[in-house]
Amino acid sequence: MASEQYTPLDGLDDIPWAQLRHANGKASDIPRRLRALASNWNMRDQFEGIELALFPPDGGICSASAPTVRYLVELVGTPKVRIRPDIVDLLARLVMRLNDPGQQPDPHAVACRETLLSLHDRVIMLVKDRNANVRREAVTLLWQYAAMSPRAKEIEKALVARDVREKELAIRVKSRLEGAAAGRTAVLRLAEAVDERLRLANLLARRALDRESVSARELVEAALAPTLPRGAYSAWVNDGHHLIEALCPDENVVARMEIIRLLIARGTGGVLSGALGAAGAVMAKSRSATRSLLPLLGQVLFDDDAQIRTRAADLLASVGEAGTPHAGRLASLLADGDPVVEMAAAWALARQGDERAVTTVLRAVKENSDKLAYHHLSGFEPELGDMVKECAPRYPERVVPVLHAVLEKCGPEPTSVQYQLWRALAACGPAGYGAEDALTLMLASKRPEPALMAFEGFGSAAAHLGPWIEALVRVVQDRWLELWAARVHCIVTGDKEILREVLDSLGPPEDWRFAHAFVRSAVLLDPADRAAVLARAERWVRDNPDRWGMFGVPETVVACGDTELAVTVLTRALDAPEYEPVILEALRAVAKVGSPAKVLRSRVLAVLERDERLTEPTGLRSIVLDDRIHAAALDALGALGS
Repeated sequence: MASEQYTPLDGLDDIPWAQLRHANGKASDIPRRLRALASNWNMRDQFEGIELALFPPDGGICSASAPTVRYLVELVGTPKVRIRPDIVDLLARLVMRLNDPGQQPDPHAVACRETLLSLHDRVIMLVKDRNANVRREAVTLLWQYAAMSPRAKEIEKALVARDVREKELAIRVKSRLEGAAAGRTAVLRLAEAVDERLRLANLLARRALDRESVSARELVEAALAPTLPRGAYSAWVNDGHHLIEALCPDENVVARMEIIRLLIARGTGGVLSGALGAAGAVMAKSRSATRSLLPLLGQVLFDDDAQIRTRAADLLASVGEAGTPHAGRLASLLADGDPVVEMAAAWALARQGDERAVTTVLRAVKENSDKLAYHHLSGFEPELGDMVKECAPRYPERVVPVLHAVLEKCGPEPTSVQYQLWRALAACGPAGYGAEDALTLMLASKRPEPALMAFEGFGSAAAHLGPWIEALVRVVQDRWLELWAARVHCIVTGDKEILREVLDSLGPPEDWRFAHAFVRSAVLLDPADRAAVLARAERWVRDNPDRWGMFGVPETVVACGDTELAVTVLTRALDAPEYEPVILEALRAVAKVGSPAKVLRSRVLAVLERDERLTEPTGLRSIVLDDRIHAAALDALGALGS
């Protein structure tokens, strides 16, 4: 360690550090790290050690925080310590944590707060520091410090007075934003400054404290003004990609939509790209936001930036047939020249059921391009398997021969893409049958599930392979797989005997998977045999009420035929589903039950009338699932009657 220490850190060794704790255990390392910072030795590593120590992942405050803070304040008051701006930033984040209402009664937080308040004179002097980087971080610290200090007016007076003399425009901008973020109304005195360079910062501060005082249009006009000194605004870093977050930092959907619509209509480059990203996030949360944004997405398809055209097409893909008004422009993008744009356009068209997507999709299949050359991961980008599954059932005469040619080379354990291609073939029904050598190879492997899935879709077209499937039934050790294979054998050959034998040998269902498989198998049996199997499935449902919110149970209970039991189970499934697909299945089950399930009408209406999506906002898949839930709720409401 360097010998020269630029501040004495008096009393450091008098503190019983070994008896104190921080996030990583005993605080014995803190004195060594503080001395290293005071000597400008190995600063980054030592600073990171202190930072990790003072910020436990659970959001709490440590017993070592209060004594450490005293010396950190001493360090930031020592001009020769080179890492001072970072220390001020650390202190600001620590004060934010101390201001958290959940930390108020914590004894370690109380001690840390009292220590900081006792250092008022040293802390407030940072606003006048000669180092601009220190002053830049100090405005955050001081506005937060004012929120916890009984001498808040004195601190705010110093901040306002300094603003008039501050030469660094970026610091004046930041002071307004940080004051508003801390909820300090004194920042409105700064916002009164008549300076065009500060207009956006003033508006942001006023809107943060009172949203109605500044319109979204006024805010966006100021943000996009050509005279704005963008270098002074952190929101304009990366060409304004994060401008939307600066203009609307909260998660209020209505407020964000106001800003997003204006930025999509007026923005370019990074601003527009960021707005589209935010649009996707809002679409994944709000049904009305999706409808509101559709007209704007069409115009963005004409943008000069390929990435923006891609993002717009991706978002249109998420709405499926609702994007049909833009099909013409999407079709023209199939010859865009940029492979990513072309694939995004094909994805949107495939989701609409438009045949013009097929050529591009089949080209990707032949190239076996799993990643599709995508260069961003927005949660909306396509996967090859999904694209093929959209096209194959609609246009089997074009898609099936290509899939056969590709899958003939499939090994006994298909890749994830190949598995999706098999699913696409299975969705074509008997017309999808082919690539027989690959099918039999998979059927005889250790993982025959993909082959069974395919045969289940192909049905009687694969009847001549019945002996192969029967052989699997006879040798497989997994009882679940045995039942699946027996059911597939019945579907393919029409012979019920093997399925009946397997069901008889199984006894009562072991879990929801078997109960669900029982009812799916029962429909293939003669009425007398069917009743006995359904009775066993019903017994499992009655004996396991803690499983009523699980997938497969709604379909199972409806198939059993007891309407009263079905309504009871569906009530639980709608009120406490294990995850979102259960809601979809439950609504479809309600539609099957019909008017006897009228008691569920209010629950179905609640699904329809809410604007917030029922699914976790993860991108395209969550939007598609919620749209299916909404459609199923409409069907259920119609089946329930008036």
